[in-house]
Amino acid sequence: MNQAGIDMFGDQTGNLCYQALMERNEPCQICPIEEIIHKGKPTFRHATQFKDERWLELIASPVKNNDGSLSIIEIARDITEVKSLENELKQSEERYRSLLENANDAIVSIQTGGTITFFNKKAEEVFGYTQSEIIGKSILNLLPERVGKIQKEYLHEFFEAKPFENRGLILKDTGLRKDQTEFPIEVSYIPIEIGEYGVITIIKDITPMKKAEEDKAKISVRLQDKVTELSIMNEISEVLLSTLKLDDILHMILIGATAYQALGFNRAFLFLINEEETMLEGKMATGSLSVEEAYKIWERLAQERHTLKELLKSRHGELSKEDEPINNLVKQMKIPLRGKESIFTQAMYEKKSFNIVNGIQNPFIDRNFIELLGTDSFALVPLISRGKVLGVLLADNFTNKKPISDEDVERLRAFSNHASLAIENSHLYKSLEEKVEELSHAYNELRENRDMLLRYERLSAVGNVAARVTHEIRNPLVAIGGFARRILKKDQNGEINKNYLKIIVEEIDRLENTLTDILYFAKPSVPKCDSVDLNIIIKNTLNVLGLEIVKNNTYIEEHFDPDLPMLWLDENQIRRVLINLIRNAMQAMPNGGTITISTINENHWVQVEIADTGVGISDEEMDKMFDAFYTSKSTGSGLGLTVSAQIINNHGGTIEVQRRKPNGTIFTIKLPLEAPPEKALP
Repeated sequence: MNQAGIDMFGDQTGNLCYQALMERNEPCQICPIEEIIHKGKPTFRHATQFKDERWLELIASPVKNNDGSLSIIEIARDITEVKSLENELKQSEERYRSLLENANDAIVSIQTGGTITFFNKKAEEVFGYTQSEIIGKSILNLLPERVGKIQKEYLHEFFEAKPFENRGLILKDTGLRKDQTEFPIEVSYIPIEIGEYGVITIIKDITPMKKAEEDKAKISVRLQDKVTELSIMNEISEVLLSTLKLDDILHMILIGATAYQALGFNRAFLFLINEEETMLEGKMATGSLSVEEAYKIWERLAQERHTLKELLKSRHGELSKEDEPINNLVKQMKIPLRGKESIFTQAMYEKKSFNIVNGIQNPFIDRNFIELLGTDSFALVPLISRGKVLGVLLADNFTNKKPISDEDVERLRAFSNHASLAIENSHLYKSLEEKVEELSHAYNELRENRDMLLRYERLSAVGNVAARVTHEIRNPLVAIGGFARRILKKDQNGEINKNYLKIIVEEIDRLENTLTDILYFAKPSVPKCDSVDLNIIIKNTLNVLGLEIVKNNTYIEEHFDPDLPMLWLDENQIRRVLINLIRNAMQAMPNGGTITISTINENHWVQVEIADTGVGISDEEMDKMFDAFYTSKSTGSGLGLTVSAQIINNHGGTIEVQRRKPNGTIFTIKLPLEAPPEKALP
């Protein structure tokens, strides 16, 4: 073994070849050594794979020794890398062929001259041929004859262009299926050069696209028609809703139905329900009773060249001389709504539109009506507003005999919706006028009764105030008088007199507070605002109430926002509110407790919370808390919270009350950062 052999297999000198080279324990089934001995010729074994995944190419050759004996030289070459590249190439070819075979588009490969060499599954589906039927045949089999001649010349030029100048060219053409049906296609040409020139054609069946384009064009036309129709309807609706006079509205409805700028019928007739007589009555019509007269009118209108809006606004409520004959005719037409069924009752009760053709044969149309109308072909639509049928609108083409299409009837029906709304508005307006007159009379009576009731309420309120004031003033006055008399009768004992005088002062203070609340409630004063620090106002108020707080065994807990901005307030009025709320809190804690006062800067508001740990409040008390003269205490005017709410409201703020868990009450005051405009500095 040479060094390369030793590197490849290890030193196998003295070992059997199938053990050393093939890693086998038994001789090979086809032994190359025996083959060489038998044939006397070299042997070649290609691509043998070993256990370590190596691929070897083995060549064995006979060599004669000097003594005439035969030796064998075996040459091994490692072709693992070559074999790996071959496998990758094979997998790549299979992958790309699978992609082409299963592509969503038809793919056809052709060689020079147009011979088909590849035809995928989608191509089979599109053209109806199997691969065995079409491969090897000309691409012209897939094209109509008229197209095939052109394509043949084109392909000839295509293949002659070297290098390919038409790379990636896309054309729209016509394909031919096996069943000889034609269909639109889009063809992409991709030139390839593997050995010889060829072309891959990607063919798309664009039938859905073509159909979509055609549908789009139709939709575009219909959409444009709809836009025009909506524009007309909007213009008519705008003018219809510009008046509430019924005759004007009916006249404009007839013009909208017959004007060539609008619906363009030759004539139009309006029938409205007479509910008292359960009859459908002809109200108004426009058009002509003779063809000659109609053309004269049309010629005159064409020369005048009115816009639709001008035409609608012309001759409001006035009948032209041309319309007099047809209006005389329509007023003769009366259709009963009870008894025999007719096309009119069907239109109204079923709320359906009708396109009547050859009405003489229709059992639901009276012959006398057709004779009066002069035609048995017309459109009939109900006039419906808010689900209520008001009448019917009839239109015909008496003059030019143009057939009425279903689209014409649908446009007339859409127009009738606007017309119905205008008629209903007119009816409602007339009814409203009558109601307004009745309400005006009732209002005058109600106002007199209201004024009388207000006088009684004021007298009642004054009486309540007087009773409260009398009660609150009488008690302290009795005390004052009683103790004053005792001072006169008793000996001049300084200590006794001091106690009496103290009681007198307390009662006088209470009387003054009551009178102050009543005066403020009766005539609230406008806040005299200035830029102040709310935290300082609260602290000063606590200092004023210091003795009362200590006497009541109350602990004050303060949580003041140190960054509180200056506010625009009436300091005296705000202090009055704070005193009232703090005293209320202490009164709710007869055995002492904690009052927590907090200030918070919250968005555009400053919030003050005064919370106590007292007995709390009931639902009834919460509902009446700010009512005038309401109090749950044995003393007091019942105006303290009412006056406090007035003060806070006058500052543009709010005051609210809520329960505190587990017990107690919380009053929350919100004051704006900016004062109301009327209270701002100049």
